[in-house]
Amino acid sequence: MKLDIPQGDFAGYLFDLDGTLVDTMPLHFVAWRQALWQCGLGRDLDEDFFYSLGGVPTLLVAQRIGERYGVKLDAAEVEQVKEKIYLEHLREAKLILPVVRFARRARRGHAGGAGAESRPQSASGDEIRRWMMTGAPASSPAVAAASALLRAR
Repeated sequence: MKLDIPQGDFAGYLFDLDGTLVDTMPLHFVAWRQALWQCGLGRDLDEDFFYSLGGVPTLLVAQRIGERYGVKLDAAEVEQVKEKIYLEHLREAKLILPVVRFARRARRGHAGGAGAESRPQSASGDEIRRWMMTGAPASSPAVAAASALLRAR
């Protein structure tokens, strides 16, 4: 993987865990496939279609999948089953090493970094996965870190 970072003197960097520092999309796909079977889809989920929904909120993904296949799904039930399966498989997630390495270098260069997003400085893969399973809602550390960076501008 080639990581293309823009040149410049930045006040800091924010790193999302899910899909940025940790490659979780394959695990999401496995979880969605299993959850949809359990919740009545009755056929295999097209992988290309699934990946086209990256970034779409979970309940809306369930709705769109149901619409595509002409099946009425209980989106809330699918979401619950999917999350349970996803968490059961989370230990299988792989770090995206070029991004993790960059995050560690960036953290060393920005000792005053803000918020939880600076954690990868000394994090192992298990630590990062644990943060993904037990971390606070994404809004609180991310918003605090982004606000701190904006104030530093």
